[in-house]
Amino acid sequence: MILGEVAGGYVLRDFFTHLLFDVASPLGEVTVVPPPPGSSYQFAVIGALVAKLGYRAKVLNLPTCRRSTIAKVLANASGELVYVGYAHRLAYAGPGAVVNPEELTLENVRRVARSNTRYRVMWEKCLWGDLQPREVVVLGQLPEALPRLEVWLAERLGRR
Repeated sequence: MILGEVAGGYVLRDFFTHLLFDVASPLGEVTVVPPPPGSSYQFAVIGALVAKLGYRAKVLNLPTCRRSTIAKVLANASGELVYVGYAHRLAYAGPGAVVNPEELTLENVRRVARSNTRYRVMWEKCLWGDLQPREVVVLGQLPEALPRLEVWLAERLGRR
């Protein structure tokens, strides 16, 4: 379903498992992985920022912390991975970058769950996170991290 279009920018489509910011001549593909139990709508602005940089961006919809659901949604990941917050602890799909890094704590999971107005979940299940080291590059907080994200994507996709 097409949700909207920005002239000369991107077309926004909703596929339920993810939002797609589709640009005409993309420089590459990027998947934004929000922290569970976050919906794609909560983190759509990050997808819009990536699309504005010229990349086709998917923002995954992870409204639950069920491992089976997370695995199904992560199957839609493609291209470079950009994790938000503590997402790489619960929904790791491979090496990538982290923006707005934060720890997997009760308060952080509760905050994401409460701001997810589209879905209501038992967020306590989200605290099973894997604390093993992950292969990620921490870029910092947005909007200050945006230039670092742009450079990181360009380097990963051979644009620099």
